[in-house]
Amino acid sequence: MPLLGRTIANKYHLEARLGRGGMSSVYRAQQTTLQRAVAIKVLHHHLAEDEGFIGRFEREAASIAQLRHPNIVQVFDFDHDPELDINYMVMELIEGTTLRDEIERHQQEASEFTPLELLRIISAVASALDFAHSLDMIHRDVKPANIMFTKRGQVVLADFGLARPLGESNLSQVGMIAGTPHYMSPEQAQGQPLDGRTDIYSLGVVLYEMATLHLPFAGQNTPLILFQHISEPPPRPSQVAPHISADLEEVILTALAKEPEERYPTAAALAEAVREALQISATDWLSTIAPGVSVASSLAAGITANTPCPPAPIAACTPSKKKMPPTFSAVNAPSKPCTAS
Repeated sequence: MPLLGRTIANKYHLEARLGRGGMSSVYRAQQTTLQRAVAIKVLHHHLAEDEGFIGRFEREAASIAQLRHPNIVQVFDFDHDPELDINYMVMELIEGTTLRDEIERHQQEASEFTPLELLRIISAVASALDFAHSLDMIHRDVKPANIMFTKRGQVVLADFGLARPLGESNLSQVGMIAGTPHYMSPEQAQGQPLDGRTDIYSLGVVLYEMATLHLPFAGQNTPLILFQHISEPPPRPSQVAPHISADLEEVILTALAKEPEERYPTAAALAEAVREALQISATDWLSTIAPGVSVASSLAAGITANTPCPPAPIAACTPSKKKMPPTFSAVNAPSKPCTAS
């Protein structure tokens, strides 16, 4: 049944279809009661007929709605419209470009991301992921198409539609592996129970692609790509893009370690390692995270209500002598967990 031009729940008027995926279609809609534009995700009917799937999706939607963070697309509502017989989710509408668009632009122009651009994007996504992980939620589909930029340039992580509680398997109810093959961690590709380190691997793939403008494992052969993520080392970034420093290469390869325990323990640790590898000062880093907010007040408060949680430098980073992820001490860490209203 065509939905364009219809009104869901007597208040969401569907104006245009923005995209279609394996689970749902996404529409731009006007919320007539508040006179604002929103995004509506409508589940495909073959999934809506599965009561077990709907029950699980409702629980996940409730969890995702708790992710109130400046770098995460907000979920407003989830419900069923009996008249149209559809299950839908209402989300914040981000009218801007995606990181996929920006990577393709750089590829066409044969230009590079600047160090501050790299750090700003990685830091924002890291902040979003660590916040989700603190609530025991993992994203499972971190990729450039899900990293968006608002019209004001704020970096926002979208589409927690594949999110799951920590420790759950990556297999869907029909036994298919959920996620995007080019960005999957080895454990995700094998359908194993996951924790936040699977998102760190995926963010490492994004970092690799931003730095080199190439994927570590490319092509259209999904089984081969999954095998490579599981078993083969990625090409060294400096072999793909000679301008990449040895320090940044080491950071990227640590994020892409096959074993989760060999990766950075948090997304914040990865972001801090990127900052150090790019030799960007903490002052310059904070200016990319929260423009206009003084460094002194940011460090004193740890976080303000309207700015993303800085992944670091509020924590002191002490790299070990071995080529392992850095460890963090609580010397300068805030006394309370970082939260966003």
